[in-house]
Formats: sequence, structure tokens, C-alpha cells
Amino acid sequence: MKKRIQKTNISQDTLRLIFSVFLLSLLLIVSSLLDAKHVESVKNTSMKSEQIQPVKK
Repeated sequence: MKKRIQKTNISQDTLRLIFSVFLLSLLLIVSSLLDAKHVESVKNTSMKSEQIQPVKK
């Protein structure tokens, strides 16, 4: 019985570890996607400003 309890505890710990790692990876992916979108928007705005500058001249 004691051995079974230890095994279940270990499996629960591993499940928690996997779950936490999964959550962390999800957060990283989401943040990287957001950063990519932000970078794209910055590039678009910089390109627009470059296009506008020669018109101002």
C-alpha cells in the first residue's frame, strides 16, 4: 500500500510539473506572438513615416 501511495504521489508531482511547463511554454508562445505583432506594427509605422517624409520635403 505504501509503495502504491508513493507512486501516485510521484505521478501527481510529474503531472504538475508537466502542466506548469506546458503553461510556461504557452505564455512564452503568446508573448512571442505579441512581440512579433508589435514589431510588425512598428515596421509598418516606420515604413509609413518614411513614405510620408519625402512628401514633406
